[in-house]
Amino acid sequence: MIRLSAPHVNWHQGIWFSGATPRYAVLTWIAIHDRLATGVWIQKWSPQTDANCVLCSGHMETREHLFFSCAYTQQIWKGLTSKLMGTRYTEDWFCILNLLAETGRNSTHMFLLRYAFQISIHSIWRERNGRKHGETPQTSAVLLKVIDKGVRNRISSLRMGGSRRFQRALMDWFAIRS
Repeated sequence: MIRLSAPHVNWHQGIWFSGATPRYAVLTWIAIHDRLATGVWIQKWSPQTDANCVLCSGHMETREHLFFSCAYTQQIWKGLTSKLMGTRYTEDWFCILNLLAETGRNSTHMFLLRYAFQISIHSIWRERNGRKHGETPQTSAVLLKVIDKGVRNRISSLRMGGSRRFQRALMDWFAIRS
């Protein structure tokens, strides 16, 4: 009775799915609602603040730029998903959200795409915040390896739960990443 009814959004399946890691899903939900404290948001609060992207230093830091128009994040997204997405590969934020919402495609590949999206959002956001606070920057190749390892670890932990679906996911991930 206290919850307001709202229209369904098409991207909810890309966020709330079986096997998702809750902290990645929540951060992705915040990103989709454009509520991350990106340079543009921070500049609204404090106009004298530099709103340039700390990853590439070349553009205004917006959600769409950070995920995945930035040269740094493009390399990560392409390395993770270009083979998985095939001819439908895109770096456009809104097109990616539409792809994540699709049904009727191979469920294992959709899990891999959705999970890669979420862990990428989380890892890129952590790298961005680390750089903002003076931590040593990681190259995109290093971050790509970290994300790849995170996906493999998540699939392995889900496989231990006994689901045959995730048995196939690990084989598909290795095939895509080779």
